[in-house]
Amino acid sequence: MTVPTSNDILAVAPDAVAAFIMQHASTKTLSRMVKRLNRDLLEGDAVARAMAARALDHLGLMVAD
Repeated sequence: MTVPTSNDILAVAPDAVAAFIMQHASTKTLSRMVKRLNRDLLEGDAVARAMAARALDHLGLMVAD
């Protein structure tokens, strides 16, 4: 399974987020997905940072300011 992008994550319906997380945890892509989002958040351009922050928020993960 490929690692979802910020856009892929934001396309997940809010009521499907838990199943999305469980699916990626079971296929061992959740960690890589969060690492990519964190890298974009810390090192990306303004657009990448904003998208990563939105994606993390959509997953219910905390983003510190």
